[in-house]
Amino acid sequence: SELGAPAITLRTALAALCAFCLSLWAGPRFIAYMQRRGYLERAADSDSADISKFIQTHAQQKMKTPTMGGVPIVGTFLFSAALFASWSNLYALLGVFVVLSFAVLGWLD
Repeated sequence: SELGAPAITLRTALAALCAFCLSLWAGPRFIAYMQRRGYLERAADSDSADISKFIQTHAQQKMKTPTMGGVPIVGTFLFSAALFASWSNLYALLGVFVVLSFAVLGWLD
């Protein structure tokens, strides 16, 4: 049986709230874990002296930022989708596929 619009709206709101709360809880823990493990962003060197100077002066704060920041975002999305999505709905499956596809592209990049 097809659920009505109020049920879909409620599940959508609950999924968004779940993902938001989970990201608030897991995000700082993931960042601290990645910093402890040493997975930090590295500023690239450049052939241009001006660009190298910019990297050295303006990218110092980025040096302490852990890489793979999309992992908690994708993780919380997938967790809330697993809890609240209707897996018989083609749009839910396409949404998960698109998010996973972009996550793989980000990882390869």
